[in-house]
Amino acid sequence: MAHGGDIFGEDTQVWVAPALNFIVVIYANCSSTNPNTGLALNDAATVLVLRYSAVTAAGPLLETPSALPLRNLDGGFAFDYLTLPGVPYAVETSTDLKIWNPTNGAYGQTATSLQSTFTDNSPGIKKFYRAKTWQ
Repeated sequence: MAHGGDIFGEDTQVWVAPALNFIVVIYANCSSTNPNTGLALNDAATVLVLRYSAVTAAGPLLETPSALPLRNLDGGFAFDYLTLPGVPYAVETSTDLKIWNPTNGAYGQTATSLQSTFTDNSPGIKKFYRAKTWQ
């Protein structure tokens, strides 16, 4: 699980893995309005997680991983979400928040890092995105 925020120009991120009894807190005295701040905090947290945790889930997994803001690409969008390596995640889209359709395969895709990306190249259609562990 992850949460981040900026207050008075200082950015903090917290990553918690209850199943591993592990927590990472990263702080910078830079505003999150600078996109490099978030990237630097994510990189620092990733290094700490990979170095000091087993990164193998031993308990309940987060069913709805933390989603990062959509990135607008030429002709589509990129949807980034935080993941655990070795765990399969399904990305789904909806146009009405009632019916959700799988978009990255019937069984999702297994994460290989702490952040995964899904790219949607179908512009012009208003969609909502979500990621969850595949069950």
